[in-house]
Amino acid sequence: MEASFESLPIRERREALRNLARLRRRCRGTLGFAFRGSQRDHLLVAIRQRAETIREPSWWSYLGWLWRGDRIDREMLALVPLVTNHESYFFRHPEQIAALRRLALEPYLESPQARPLRIWSAGCASGEEPYSLAIEVQEHLGQRRYWPVEILGTDVDVASIERARLGLYDARALRSLPRRFLGRHFAPETSGVRVLDAIRQRVRFDTHNLLLGATRPEGPFDVIFCRNVLIYFGGEEARRALRHMVAQLVPGGLLILGPVESVRGRFDRLVPELQIAQDGEVTYYLRRSAFDRAGQEPTERKGIPEARERAHELAELEKLIKGERLFEALGRLEMQIQSRPDDRAFRWLRAKTFAELGRLDAAARDAAELLRDEPVEPRLHRFIAEMRFRQGRFEEAATFARRAIYLEPEDGESWLLLGRILDQRRDHTDAARAWWNASELISGAAIDERSQPRRDHLGRLLAECRVRLAHGRGPRGIPS
Repeated sequence: MEASFESLPIRERREALRNLARLRRRCRGTLGFAFRGSQRDHLLVAIRQRAETIREPSWWSYLGWLWRGDRIDREMLALVPLVTNHESYFFRHPEQIAALRRLALEPYLESPQARPLRIWSAGCASGEEPYSLAIEVQEHLGQRRYWPVEILGTDVDVASIERARLGLYDARALRSLPRRFLGRHFAPETSGVRVLDAIRQRVRFDTHNLLLGATRPEGPFDVIFCRNVLIYFGGEEARRALRHMVAQLVPGGLLILGPVESVRGRFDRLVPELQIAQDGEVTYYLRRSAFDRAGQEPTERKGIPEARERAHELAELEKLIKGERLFEALGRLEMQIQSRPDDRAFRWLRAKTFAELGRLDAAARDAAELLRDEPVEPRLHRFIAEMRFRQGRFEEAATFARRAIYLEPEDGESWLLLGRILDQRRDHTDAARAWWNASELISGAAIDERSQPRRDHLGRLLAECRVRLAHGRGPRGIPS
């Protein structure tokens, strides 16, 4: 039985936690996994499973073993299937597969057949998704089944790709498969069913890491499916992965993310080449063409003098606020808002000025008006949470803070604020968990920050987190 971590000498405990932090940083930098919230608990469970597999007596001794020699890269890949939800099955989210038919396959069949239609299933696990796409293609092609439609399935997990190539599945993987497809595209075997060669020949599998842009699949692609992958990534890692995928899309090509990941105002802003679109209940993304972007340039050129004047005025107002000349700033802001009623930047600055003056209701009202036009902007939710917290309206504050975190899980300041709110409500256990998350996120942001004022600000927030955690414990399973 594993000994108690708390019974270890302090030096050994600190060494184990350092090794755990190193592993998390390595996983994030190499694989993109951020291990936020409950995912951190899943990592510790996976570490314990690996320790048992290789017969190490404890998770902390496994971590010490992990960093000796050249084991780390191999072990990270062994941990991958243990920390991700590899539950996959045929025709998962069928509305998205139907959207593929309407948005890509049907237009392709109506156009001159100049080249193959190419589809990439990124993060395909054990192959159910690319095979589902191949079945949809085969069904729709009918008599034209020999038309060149190519499908690539990739995943970082070598073992998953090997299983995908075998094409052998049990009943669980078939639970959402339309019954009519079973006899057409699968052959029974002793241990389950195997995908028929006509479908398997349309799909090629390979290992691929979305964060390593130097190693590219053979693009370009007309459609990329990347579903339920980015939920594991940190914010910057999601941006890198998206930029990598967009670079592989033809102009006008489709990117389809998982339903949970398709959040308006979050992922669509990560790369400017993407345009959000809707097909029924399916949200997807189009890569803008060079013509679309070029068409915006003349308008932007005409607006340069006005844009410079606006930027100058905003900078002057920021100086007034920083110099605590708040009433003067407020008067100038009122004039700007009257002359530019649709300019959100001045209204946002007025909200912050109201907050500095202690006019909390007015500040929250301005932010709420902005929120009506931009409901998925996390900083607005966090700002209103801060106002309600300062007013002692803790239930409202907690609601807005949780919305901010839902929209931007990597924002350590929102986690810190939620901890303060929960502490005032005497939810001390949840407050400690929020502060632990804040400490981890702010610490990571401070390491990467190049701006000294911003780094100093993060340093003050981190110090507050550590003070608040000094006499408590972090989340269950990982001591603070």
